[in-house]
Amino acid sequence: MKQYLFLATALLGLAACNETESLSGYDGQVELRFTSGIDVQTRSSHGLDTQLKDGETVHLWIDDSKNRQQTIDQENLYENILLTKEGGVAGTLSGSTPMYFPLTGNDVNIYALHTNATWFGNTYPARSLTHTVAADQRSETDGYATSDLTYAKLTGVPRSGNPTSVAVQFRHLLSKVEVILKKGVGENDFLAGITKVEILNTLPQAKFTLDKEKPAYGKNTELPDGIEITADGTAQNITIDTDITTEGATLILNEAIIVPQTIEAGTAFIKITLAAGGGLVYKMKDGGTTFESGKKYRYTITANQTAIEVSSSIHDWDEGTGDDDGIAVIPPPIGNITDRTQAQVGDLAMEDGTFVRTEDYTTLTDEQKKACVGIVFWTYSDTYPKTTLTNDKVLMADYPDCTHGLIVALKDAATGKPWQSASTTFRESVTTWQETATFDSKYTQIAPISPVDETLDSEAHKLLGYNNTMVLLAYNSDPAKILYRCQAAQSIKTFADNNITPKGCSSWYFPSLKELALLCAEDSWEKPLPGRGTTNVNNLGKINSILENLSDNGIDIETLASGTSYWSSQEGYTGDSYARANRAYCIQIMSSQAQISGHGLFKNQKFNVRAICAF
Repeated sequence: MKQYLFLATALLGLAACNETESLSGYDGQVELRFTSGIDVQTRSSHGLDTQLKDGETVHLWIDDSKNRQQTIDQENLYENILLTKEGGVAGTLSGSTPMYFPLTGNDVNIYALHTNATWFGNTYPARSLTHTVAADQRSETDGYATSDLTYAKLTGVPRSGNPTSVAVQFRHLLSKVEVILKKGVGENDFLAGITKVEILNTLPQAKFTLDKEKPAYGKNTELPDGIEITADGTAQNITIDTDITTEGATLILNEAIIVPQTIEAGTAFIKITLAAGGGLVYKMKDGGTTFESGKKYRYTITANQTAIEVSSSIHDWDEGTGDDDGIAVIPPPIGNITDRTQAQVGDLAMEDGTFVRTEDYTTLTDEQKKACVGIVFWTYSDTYPKTTLTNDKVLMADYPDCTHGLIVALKDAATGKPWQSASTTFRESVTTWQETATFDSKYTQIAPISPVDETLDSEAHKLLGYNNTMVLLAYNSDPAKILYRCQAAQSIKTFADNNITPKGCSSWYFPSLKELALLCAEDSWEKPLPGRGTTNVNNLGKINSILENLSDNGIDIETLASGTSYWSSQEGYTGDSYARANRAYCIQIMSSQAQISGHGLFKNQKFNVRAICAF
């Protein structure tokens, strides 16, 4: 049975007229009313294959079909009428505007669109629109319902009785993924406590155009004529339901709407995260998969102890089947170091949370090159005990397991960026804002309590970059500070939004002065940081050498070159209000040493910004 989304329209006469009476000479108003119907064949998480969800809105246009060549006023009877789905299975589509056949007696053309795209004006959209699928499409959210892009077009609809009933068939313009979870033989508890199921690596935006003059539908395997869809945006993961189908029971579908697009072979596509830890990942088979408009793609997953067997089939939302086979396994580690406690300075950090230790960078596999996101530049064993990640209470609250070391990103988050360009006119420090009663007291102040050369107990000698970053981003989010944002911190956020960190690591953050110093120097830093002084760059030389090797082997990197200065996330010390308001600490890299300014440099100067993360 073809499974379209149906709307039955009732065309009701306001004057006396029986069902057998011809309406060719009818001179009264014939009203258009809309009701919805449903015909669901399988048990899905949403039950919306052929039905809109209550509360969803439909955009409706109605034209006089025989005045197409006359004026717009004659042609367009109703423009962008908003109808809302109500009443469940037997519900209606209701709105505040009554609609009627033209008094001319002419037939009508009906166009209906369900989308979350926005546009200006009420005319039929002649330009490209952007519809976006939600990242959370679990049944307890509205994400799935709002993600479904549907369109209907009927031409030459006549009066055929009073009332006249018309079936309006919506076409699903996007693609649907169905995931069925089954327990494997002898592993009855293996799927117990699933924490998350995700559809991975799909572009979320559908850019589409409509055309009144083209027919409503193409062939089964094609988009409706006059509609073009292009996948766009930054790839995202879509969270779906985690329901398990028990043996012999009705299949339960965990569903997602995705934009039609091609997923290349070897790309991770479905991930199951288990309560016991780790995840099972299904990767696209050889040849990849091109997801087509209006089709549903079913993946039946049987989970075993070391693998999940996947059988997939492709169905139109109306008709059509196909078969596919694949296997999803726990992916092998990308790196040769899997125990983070064994990580050393110079190890390459991989996306899966493992590390690669090598002296010959020409031996890196293509997978390792693609998965490399940073380099270990410090571990707990390399430092004096007073320098520890546990000093950062905010980091420990968000990432309690990230106590082992630090990773520097392969590229700068920004070049030539002021710390805070408005500092000289604003004359108020972030620390002053932080000290207000309205800000959470759990955060350590971002300005050191003493100059950097006095005591190891100063905040300047602690690893507090994550703490400082959260403070700065909170400051930037304050509407009252919109003109005075810390641009350097905002560049870190932008970098973090677009670059993943290794599994099990913190998010990317803005390093503190101590973290920048450790990036430069290889000694244990048993002594305080020098005020207005210098430190060696032995560690930085090692990191840069690795970066250059990575570049020679095809990995996109940026070295931390001599003559470059890098901002830290710390303001000038608290004992000097001028320094707090106008200065922030940075490190200037030179050929054989790195220089630390005593009270910081002016915030409106333009230096580079590099992100780090904890593991």
